[in-house]
Amino acid sequence: MRKLFYLFVVLSIVSCKKTPHDYVTLSGEITNLKVDTLTVYGNNRYIKKILVKKDGSFSDTLKIEAGFFALSDGKSQTFLNLKNGYELELKADADKFEESIVFEGDGAGTNNYLALKIKTQKQFGLDNLEAFFLMEKSAFDAKVKEIDDFNAKLLVDAKDLDSTFTANEKTANERMVVFLNENYEAQHSKLTKFALGQPAPTFDLENFKGGKTSLKSLAGKYVYIDVWATWCAPCIQQIPDLKRVEDQYKGKNIAFVSLSIDKLAEKTKWRDMIKEKQLGGIQLFGESDWNSKFVKDFDITGIPRFILIDPQGNIVDADAPRPSDPRLIALFDSLKL
Repeated sequence: MRKLFYLFVVLSIVSCKKTPHDYVTLSGEITNLKVDTLTVYGNNRYIKKILVKKDGSFSDTLKIEAGFFALSDGKSQTFLNLKNGYELELKADADKFEESIVFEGDGAGTNNYLALKIKTQKQFGLDNLEAFFLMEKSAFDAKVKEIDDFNAKLLVDAKDLDSTFTANEKTANERMVVFLNENYEAQHSKLTKFALGQPAPTFDLENFKGGKTSLKSLAGKYVYIDVWATWCAPCIQQIPDLKRVEDQYKGKNIAFVSLSIDKLAEKTKWRDMIKEKQLGGIQLFGESDWNSKFVKDFDITGIPRFILIDPQGNIVDADAPRPSDPRLIALFDSLKL
């Protein structure tokens, strides 16, 4: 979802005109910056490192193809619209990057417009489309109209925009409204099905230690489920953090369940990996890999996928933070585990 949000913001390439030189000069000052390097990312794997002085000032040249780029300090980032000939200056405070960023010089009009649009689109909640689609229809329609009206006014009020860029932005804004309206019903239905407090789909699966384990048998405890497979590299990467979290909450009112969706032919590999990596928690094997009932019921299309269920068998978070994400511990703490 988050990626879709950026598609609304970064849409077009401004038209070219004759320039006095064939490179971009990018300079500026970022106060409270904790790093000595900025990175510019572009299409076709373009990467440029810019050194920053101790006072937060920097200046460098970039020979590029006109288009959109991301400027990052490793923590925060902004999008830039660049073309050769620009002499663009940026000023910002690293502690409140998006709120403080201002551009001056050639190309400042377009880049100030982009910075303001990114900030306000986040304020509208478009960086979290799941929450957006969870709104009831009347509230959703009102919010879409508010965003559409704001974007239209933002574009009218913007200064020094290239005419092609302006036309492309109008098209982008129209497409965003169409996207939101066309996807509301399906997304709202899906998200409300798995919303907080909804009954969780159940399972009754083969346990590595013998017999079967069902969600019903874990009633009275929170259940943190890891849907994974032995062939999934990102899943394997989460194992050390999962073991750490399991140890941290050992003896607490929570069960840790790992549900493999390996193919039946890979069951021996599944068993071997559990032994080799000394996996803890409750290790279960899905009855039909991607077609396992629990996987289909939760509409799982990618792994690893983590799910948190409450002691009554209701959903707490159908797409819970990963063990490596500090938000998971914050979530557990909020539940007073």
